[in-house]
Amino acid sequence: MCWMQNEEATLYKVAPSYLGRIINIVCGELSIFQLNISSHIIGTYLPDILPSFPAPLTATDRMKRDFVYSESMTAVSRSQLNREMQNLSPIASEAEFFQQLLPEQTDMARCNIVILGDCIIFARIPQSYKIPYYLLCKHITLADHSTDVRFAGELWHDENANFQLNNNSGTYRPSKILVESAIALFKHLFPFLEVRGLSWEESARPPTFDRFKFKLKQRITCS
Repeated sequence: MCWMQNEEATLYKVAPSYLGRIINIVCGELSIFQLNISSHIIGTYLPDILPSFPAPLTATDRMKRDFVYSESMTAVSRSQLNREMQNLSPIASEAEFFQQLLPEQTDMARCNIVILGDCIIFARIPQSYKIPYYLLCKHITLADHSTDVRFAGELWHDENANFQLNNNSGTYRPSKILVESAIALFKHLFPFLEVRGLSWEESARPPTFDRFKFKLKQRITCS
């Protein structure tokens, strides 16, 4: 089904700024998508606003809040993006969008999602952890320090091409119950999509060194 047939949602791709285009040449493209949705629909499934960095705060939390993900640092990261967005609804189907977001042939790929009061923002997490892109993919950066965040987590598909959704967000820390609410919203918007909910404890990504060994083994096998 095309997005233009769904009056409840409109899909946009966020365009890079001049700086972002230069970084794309050096590091490769990072695509960020924004799905605008009726606030009534989101409010039905996710009515409560989540605070950023809820108490109790550790020393690391304070460092992230006051420096690493402060509004000034977030502004630097978001300088890679324009405020202009390309409307993809007339030219891409829902299935094509999810294939572009998370290609089935891409091993271990995940994307961060953040649900605000009137939209869902998607960004694939760079597996190489290039610093400019890694910072830009963080939930608080994607939300641009919005005070209307309803959910944050990760989306990916398993070896059977079924989608998985968790609540892995150190900034907003949504409860496991909200995972089920987010899945209900997804099922309303995308009836064709099979989504399973997991807690972040059940679905933690392997450590960075283990992912490096996995990719190195793949390259050796291919060569």
